[in-house]
Amino acid sequence: MELDKIEKHWKDWAKKFGEDIRATEKSKTRKALEIDALRRGILAAGFNTEDVFSILEAGSGTGHNCIALSEAFPNAIIEGFDYVEEMISNANLLKKKLGLTNIKYSCDNLLTLHKSKFFKKKFDVVFTNRCLINLNTHDLQKIAIKNLSKLVSDKGIMILAENPQKKFDYQNDLRSLMGLPKRSQPDFNLLIDENNYIQTAKENDLELIYKDDFSSLHDLLLYVLIPSINGGEIDYDHPLLKSATNLSLKVFQKERNAFSTFGQNRLYYFAKKKLSK
Repeated sequence: MELDKIEKHWKDWAKKFGEDIRATEKSKTRKALEIDALRRGILAAGFNTEDVFSILEAGSGTGHNCIALSEAFPNAIIEGFDYVEEMISNANLLKKKLGLTNIKYSCDNLLTLHKSKFFKKKFDVVFTNRCLINLNTHDLQKIAIKNLSKLVSDKGIMILAENPQKKFDYQNDLRSLMGLPKRSQPDFNLLIDENNYIQTAKENDLELIYKDDFSSLHDLLLYVLIPSINGGEIDYDHPLLKSATNLSLKVFQKERNAFSTFGQNRLYYFAKKKLSK
């Protein structure tokens, strides 16, 4: 899909869903797992809940990630940007309703950050959450990673929570084993090539410290097991997903990747300075 059509898709969803989480994510339970993985990543970098440090989200959408992190790290200085003005407007409305003062949103483009005010700043934490997959070529994704790397402070981290093509393909293999048809990826997404993705970060002075398959149990149920007993239908509100989420949230406090690699999403944790795993 062309970039202008991808932008129109997100404008339409921003108008349709407003401040609701569904403007960027169909599954509320998976969103809880995404936020938990981001929180654990920040803690892994040595930042405590009471510390003062800076966070930047690229592709912040309606702001739900920034809001959750502001609750987990109340003294953090948080900024988010998105290229869809309607998303930023909705994020600001939600921030105002909640009375949050440590978050700032702005409209900006990931591909032209070199022209942005952000290029004059450095952040302790820079992250994306299913943002890069909305760029329609792998070359543009590489440009985005390069731009983001310039914003990471010398002792900072970059967290990219994105969807690898190979995990999507593996999930379809499991569906086939259960007699289910393969799922097609959305036209507005280009799933990442993991090896090129990691190499690009490395070339820009960022070392991969770990991968976090935070949605494995959840997505195995959502896309494979529940459809296998539900006439092939995906049910985002199935009660088993809440149980899987609750279990995952508890288990991941002690053991990352406890449920293997079945999930659709994967969090990549990079650092300028090598940290212990």
